[in-house]
Amino acid sequence: ILANGNVGIGNTVPAYQLDIGKADGGTLGLSRGVSGSNVAITDGSELGTIYFHGYDVTHSAANQIGAMIRAEASDAWDTDDVDQAPAELQFFTQDNSNTATLAVPRMTINQDGDVGIGVAAPGSLLHVAGTVQVGVDGTSHDVVFYSDTAGDNFTWDASEEKLIITGTNGQTALEVADGSVTIADDLAVDGTTNLDNTDIDGTFAV
Repeated sequence: ILANGNVGIGNTVPAYQLDIGKADGGTLGLSRGVSGSNVAITDGSELGTIYFHGYDVTHSAANQIGAMIRAEASDAWDTDDVDQAPAELQFFTQDNSNTATLAVPRMTINQDGDVGIGVAAPGSLLHVAGTVQVGVDGTSHDVVFYSDTAGDNFTWDASEEKLIITGTNGQTALEVADGSVTIADDLAVDGTTNLDNTDIDGTFAV
């Protein structure tokens, strides 16, 4: 412990209030229960929480929590196997209001690695409940969605300002740019369509 209050574990010259050092990397553990005094861990059991908080001068003694990260068991750990420990990480933030918003996580990483933003139980690798923005207005960014078939994708080409759907063998199937739609293959319409100012190169079936 240095004169400035910094504490070093495995480090004789700690640079921070708590500085854990080790040749192959320092570690910090938070646990539910201790070795020799085991406890039941079930779905929803809290494993550990990191709080980011402060004491503002405008409050007499209130501990204000601005954010926290919590680890929680996502199923029972009742199998005698050290690797059978399903868990998830939850991220919380307090907004700029007089209402507590730390009860529901803003983001969750579940036991399968799926990430949920605005949803506590993500149903896919990335599950967003709300509006998604890619890039900044006036700043160029391409966006590409790939399929299971190599060469097939759905692309927003920012530099060309056009939407491209690529099909078999990487060939462009559909292109939308500056109000024009280019279809490289047949077009089938089930219903009514207006063909004003339409240039069709291929088969058109209604």
